[in-house]
Amino acid sequence: MTPTQTLSTAPAAPVTKSELKVALGKVFMLGVPATGASSADLQILSDHKVANVFLRGRSKACVSATKKVTDKIRGTLSKTTDPKKVIVATDQEGGYVQVLQGTGFSTIPTALKQGKLSNKDLQASARKWGGQLYKAGVNLNLAPVGDTVKSAATARSNDPIGYFSRQFGYDPTLISAKTGAFSAGMNSAGVDVTIKHFPGLGYVTANTDTTAHVKDSTTTTTSKSLRPFADAVTRGERWVMVSSAIYTKIDSKHIAAFSPKILKNLLRDDLGFAGIILSDDLCAAKSVSAYSMTERTTKFFKAGGTMFLCVDAAQGAKAMNALYKAALNDQSLARLIVDAATIVDKTKLPTPAGS
Repeated sequence: MTPTQTLSTAPAAPVTKSELKVALGKVFMLGVPATGASSADLQILSDHKVANVFLRGRSKACVSATKKVTDKIRGTLSKTTDPKKVIVATDQEGGYVQVLQGTGFSTIPTALKQGKLSNKDLQASARKWGGQLYKAGVNLNLAPVGDTVKSAATARSNDPIGYFSRQFGYDPTLISAKTGAFSAGMNSAGVDVTIKHFPGLGYVTANTDTTAHVKDSTTTTTSKSLRPFADAVTRGERWVMVSSAIYTKIDSKHIAAFSPKILKNLLRDDLGFAGIILSDDLCAAKSVSAYSMTERTTKFFKAGGTMFLCVDAAQGAKAMNALYKAALNDQSLARLIVDAATIVDKTKLPTPAGS
């Protein structure tokens, strides 16, 4: 260091109300019906400067009709946020979890059937499915599932994953390869992916959407079932969805979405993930019914979360308002929200191959 160089010890400037509101719009994803957002939904998205929308439910509309739905949403979002940063997401795993099912959208097989394809064939198929989403105006797929179900014999008792054949198989090495092939295909079509549900829902019995206090008493920080997620991080995947189950051998006191041990220590520090940590739904899910909206939002971001998913726009508005009020009186929380928004801003969407 030369004599003229000094180290700055000045604290970061306080987060202003305006900065906080803009940041909040980037770190929430609100759900609207896949068949079309209502005028009330669109008003919420506009008023709260929301940049990320999730198409929920089921739609039989064709690709072009769905594009009209997403164009309307984008038109609303683009008034208050950078059009290049607008995210329109959906669940297009296949099998029982396929939101968009109209003409022009393939009938996608379950992940268990996808897992029987060669990696090359799965990647090609995923590119086709991704191309359909891209044409419909969707640029993020909340898939693939990286969870490892213990065995075929126990699959039916694994309510959230195995019961619906949402797993690619039963071996973490195979699952890692298939999630990689699926992701590469989607990415080449211009659609990003979200590996879920970290650190895995393959060893639970109940579903966090409909049951509180769902526990995994098997997974540890060194379990082989973490491999699909670790390999996804190594590949450079940009989105990971965290579950809302409790992992007793990692953190018995908090659901994963509220656990610094899982989000900061395991996912960020141990695995080296630098992208967007997206919550599973934290509005309608039974797993968080005992928490107020203020508790849900503050616990998630304080634990290290990046983007809060709420499948209902009206409830999402309540969640955003609750967090805004909490952050006005807590500069450290406000800074966490701004820092999370910075991570979102740095996440680049894939460009379709050949474009």
